[in-house]
Amino acid sequence: MAINLEHYYNRFDPAKNFEEHLFRAGYAMQSAEFCEVQTSFRDRLQQIADTMLKDGDVVRDAQIIVDPNTGETTCQAGKLYLRGAVRSIAANSLTIATSGTVYVGAYLKDQTVTEVDDPSLRDPATLVRNYNEPGAARWKVWPVWGYSGDGQSGEFYPVWTVIDGVVQPRTFDTTLDQILAAIAAYDVESTGGCYVVSGFRVVRLDDTETGDQVFSIMPGRARVNGVGITLATSRRVVRAASADLSTVTAEPHLSSGPAQQRVDLNNSPVASIASLQITKQKTVTVTHGNYSGAIDDLPDETVLTIESCTQGATTYVQNTDYRLTSGNVDWSLPGAEPAPGSTYTCVYTYVATVSPELPDATGCSVTGALAGTLILVNYEWKLPRWDLLFLKSDGTIGWMSGVPHETQPQRPLAPETVLPLCSVYQTWAQSTTIVLSDGVRMTSMQDLDEIKSQLGDLYDLVAIERLRTDAVVSEPAAKHGVFVDPFNDDDMRDLGLAQTAEIFNNTLTLPVTGSLDGASLLDGSPISLAPTQAIILSQTYRTGSREINPYDAFGPVPATITLNPSEDHYIKVEEITQVSQNRWGRLFNLLFWLWRPSNPEVDVLSETELPNARTRAISVDFTLGGFDQGEEISELLFDGIDIISSLTAGAANAQGVITGTFTTPADIPVGAKLVEFTGDQGNHGTAVFTASASLRTIRRTVRRSLPVDPQAQTIIMSSDATVNGLDVWITDKGSRDIVAQIRTTTVGFPTREILAEGRLKASELVEGAWNRFAFPPTFLREGEEYALVIITDDATASTAIAELGKWDASAGRWITQQPNVGVFLTSANASTWTPHQTLDLAFRLVGTSFNTTTLDVDLGVVEVADATDFVVAATQSIPAAGCSIVFELTMPDATVHLVEAGQPLSLSTPQTGDVGLVAKLRGTSTATPILSGAQLFWGETATTGTYITRVIAAANPSTVTVRFDALTPGSSSVTVDCQSSAGGAWTSVPFVSGEQLGDDWESLLYRKTSWGSTDVRVRITLNGSPTARPVLKNLRVIVT
Repeated sequence: MAINLEHYYNRFDPAKNFEEHLFRAGYAMQSAEFCEVQTSFRDRLQQIADTMLKDGDVVRDAQIIVDPNTGETTCQAGKLYLRGAVRSIAANSLTIATSGTVYVGAYLKDQTVTEVDDPSLRDPATLVRNYNEPGAARWKVWPVWGYSGDGQSGEFYPVWTVIDGVVQPRTFDTTLDQILAAIAAYDVESTGGCYVVSGFRVVRLDDTETGDQVFSIMPGRARVNGVGITLATSRRVVRAASADLSTVTAEPHLSSGPAQQRVDLNNSPVASIASLQITKQKTVTVTHGNYSGAIDDLPDETVLTIESCTQGATTYVQNTDYRLTSGNVDWSLPGAEPAPGSTYTCVYTYVATVSPELPDATGCSVTGALAGTLILVNYEWKLPRWDLLFLKSDGTIGWMSGVPHETQPQRPLAPETVLPLCSVYQTWAQSTTIVLSDGVRMTSMQDLDEIKSQLGDLYDLVAIERLRTDAVVSEPAAKHGVFVDPFNDDDMRDLGLAQTAEIFNNTLTLPVTGSLDGASLLDGSPISLAPTQAIILSQTYRTGSREINPYDAFGPVPATITLNPSEDHYIKVEEITQVSQNRWGRLFNLLFWLWRPSNPEVDVLSETELPNARTRAISVDFTLGGFDQGEEISELLFDGIDIISSLTAGAANAQGVITGTFTTPADIPVGAKLVEFTGDQGNHGTAVFTASASLRTIRRTVRRSLPVDPQAQTIIMSSDATVNGLDVWITDKGSRDIVAQIRTTTVGFPTREILAEGRLKASELVEGAWNRFAFPPTFLREGEEYALVIITDDATASTAIAELGKWDASAGRWITQQPNVGVFLTSANASTWTPHQTLDLAFRLVGTSFNTTTLDVDLGVVEVADATDFVVAATQSIPAAGCSIVFELTMPDATVHLVEAGQPLSLSTPQTGDVGLVAKLRGTSTATPILSGAQLFWGETATTGTYITRVIAAANPSTVTVRFDALTPGSSSVTVDCQSSAGGAWTSVPFVSGEQLGDDWESLLYRKTSWGSTDVRVRITLNGSPTARPVLKNLRVIVT
C-alpha cells in the first residue's frame, strides 16, 4: 500500500534485482536508502514466508463461533499470517447472515503516525542538539475482524468460510495442506476424483404442503475432486419446484354441447389457464330505432350469427328483412321490419371469454359452449426438464437445471469438480417424476472378482446360445410362439391372475408367509464379556492446566441419549395386482441361497438389502441425560421431520434425566436417521436410529454432536485393545457437566465420528485428582490414531497438561522431551482444530482384559404359531479374530438349533409356542464381541406355489413344449398345466424326460401335443416342504 507522507521517499523496485546497498565513504547517506533497505528485507522475508504460509492462515487461536440461528459471531483473539507477517488480532463480535456463504476474515488497516499523533516519537536523547526534535515517522499496520462486504476500509483477507450459519473446516498445517493436495491431485489424475464409495443413494419423498420437492440422500462416503466426504446420517434436501412455462394460445377443442363438459388439454401439467373462448347463444329483447331502416345495437361485440328476429307471431327473414352488420341488426333492407320504438326478440351466437371451471393439472371444465363449435383455450404448462443434484468438495449440495423441451429435454452436464448424485426428470407431477441415482460409483475388488467370474459364465452362455440357435435353425417345424423367463422379476408372469410362487435371485421357489414385524429382544443396553480393568496408555506429567472452554462460546454440552430400540429391521410391502409380492419370502429365500453351501452358481451379495424399502411407524423409548432440572422437550426431529406431536415425556428430574416415548414416522427410506432433541432451556442432543432392510448388520458408531469448544489429545495404539474408560486429571471442575469421547482421526485431526462417550456431572467431579469417564467396551486397533476429546460448556473447567521445558512439581522433574507421541489440540467447533506441539493432556486410558472369554445371555422367548422358518437379525460388533456371536434357539418341541445372525433356520415340523433365544458370546483375552440389538423373525413355508405365464400365440392344432432347470430335493415335485386365454379347466402337460446338469440340478422337458387353441398360457405348480424346497430357473416355452 502506498504511503502518503511529506518528505518520505522509497525507490524500492523488486524488478531491478538490487541485492544490497553499497554504502561508500565520503558520500552522503540518503533517507530514501534507509527506507529501501527496510522494504527490501521485508520483501525477502515475505517471499520466504509465503512458501510456508498463505494469507489468512491461522497461526494461533483466532477461531470463530457462529450461532446458526441468529448469526451472532464471536471472533477470538489470536495470530494470523497476513501480508508477509504474523500479526496479532484482537477479539471482536459480529453479526453475519445465516443463509448463503459468508467469508469472515481480517481487514488489514494502516496508518502513518508522526510526532503530531504521538509526541513520544520525538528524539528522547538529552544533551544533544536534536533533543525533542521530530525524526522518522512510523507506519502502523494492524488487522481487525470483519466479513466480506461489511463496508470497512482496508484490504480484506478471508480466514473462515461460513455456509448457512455453519463454519466450514479448514487445516492450519501447510505441510498437511500440501499432503492433502497431493492426495487429491493423485486421485483426480488416476480416477477422475469424483465418485461414490458407498451409499449416497437419492430417494424422492412426498412434497411439502407448499409444493416444494423433498429428496433424501442416504448416508455414505464419497470423494469429490479428490476430497473425502462422509455423510453420517441421511440428509433431506428441500427445493422449490420452479418450472419453466410454455404459453399456448387458442388451443382448439370441439364442444359436445352447452352442458358442463371436461376439456383435457394437449399438454400437461398445466400451470395456469388464463381464459377460454367459446361460442354461446343468447336471446335478448331489442328496442327498434326511432326511424325505419335503423341499425339496432346488440349487447355483445363478438356476434357471429343472428339465429332469428321475432315480434309476436311475426318471424323476420334474414338477408330479406334484416342482416348482420358489424355485430348489429341492420334493418336497412326493403323488407318488413318492426315499428319504430317497438321491441322484438333476437337470438344470436357470439364468442364469449370465460374462466375455467374446476381447473387441475390436465385441464378444466366449461359450461355454455354450443355443440359442434370450437373451445379455444389459452394456458401455460410446465415444460419437462432434467435437473442434476450434485455434491461439492466442501460437502454442500448443489442443483443444476437443464434446458426444458416439449419432448426431448437434455440432461445438464456437471462440472468436472463436482460429483453428480442423481438426475431428476421433472414432469412436475410427483407420481411420474423419475429419480436416477446415476453417480459414478467405486467398484470394489470383490465386485471385480465377481465380474471376472461372471465373464466365464458369459462365455459358456454364448456357446450354449450358439447351440440353441443352430438347433432352432435345423428344426423343420414352424414356431408359432416362444416365451422365456429368466426370473429376474415379475414382469413376465401374468399379473392379472392369482399366483403365489416367489421369484428371487433368478429362481422360482415356494413362498414363505409370515409377519415382517420382528420381535425385539434387547432393551438397548449393549452386551459384552465381563472386563478386568487396567491402565494401558498414560501421560501422567502435569506442569500446568488448560481451560477446556476458555471462551464459553457455546450452549450446553450435547445431551446423552439412549433409544430403545435403536434399530428396526422392517420392510413395508405393497401388493401388486393379484400376484403375491411376498417380501418376507424373499428375505428367507435370499438367506437360504446365501447360506446354501452346495450351490456354486449363486453370488453372495455384499449386502442383503431389498430395494425401495420404507420404514414403518413404531414406538421408541428414550432416556435423555444432561438436561436442566424441570426442562421440557420443545423440539423433536426425526430425519428432519417434526414429530413433537408423537412425544410423550415429562420434565427433567433433579438429575437432569428425561424419559419418554415417541413414534417414528412411516414411509421414509430406510437407513441411519438422525434424531434431535432440544429442550426449552437450550439443551440439545442427537442420536442415530437405524431402520434397516438388511439382515447383515454391523454396529454403527457414527454419531453427530453439536459444535462445542473442546480440547483433544491424539494417541496411537501399540496393540489391539478394548477400552472402557478414560482418567483425566481435573484442575478446576467448574459448575457444569464434562464429557469425554474417543473419536477417529483424519490426517491427525479428530473427526465427528464418535466411537465412545462418557459423562460426569459437576457433582461427581473431583478437583486435583483423576476422574474416570466410563465407556461401553470399545475396540481400538493397533497402529491406528485416535483422539481423546474433552468437552464442557463451563468457562472455568480445566484439565492438567504437560508442557515441554516446564517443571512438574508432583514428579519432581523437568519435562525435557515430548511425554506422549500424540498431539494436544484445541477447537472452537469440534471440527476445526489447532495443534499445540509442545503440550500433552494428562490422561490414563483404561483398557480391559477378559479372564472369562465366554458368555451366554438369555434374551427371552418369542411366541410363534406354525412357524417353520426363523432368522435372527442382530446389530453386533465382531472386532477381532476369535470373537463371535452365535444364537441358540430352543423350539417348543425342545429341539435346540445354533445359528448366526442372518442365517436362516428351516424346520421340517411346524412349531407353535414359545421359542427361547440365547446369545452365546465368544471372545479373546483382549477383545469382546458386542451385541447391541437383536430381533427374531419367523414364518411358515407354504407347501405349494404357482406361476402363470403370459398368453403365448399358438395354432390349432399345435405342440406346447416346456423346458426349465429344476432342483427338486427329497419329495418335492413340479407339475405343468396349460390353458387357453378363454379360461376353462387346466390341461396337464406330460413330463417327457430329464437331463442331469450337475449339483443335483436337472433340465426337465414337458410336452403337450395336439393343443386345440390359437393361444396358450402355462401354469407351473411347485410342491414341497420346508426341508424339500423345489427351485426352478431358465423357463422356456415353445409352441410349434
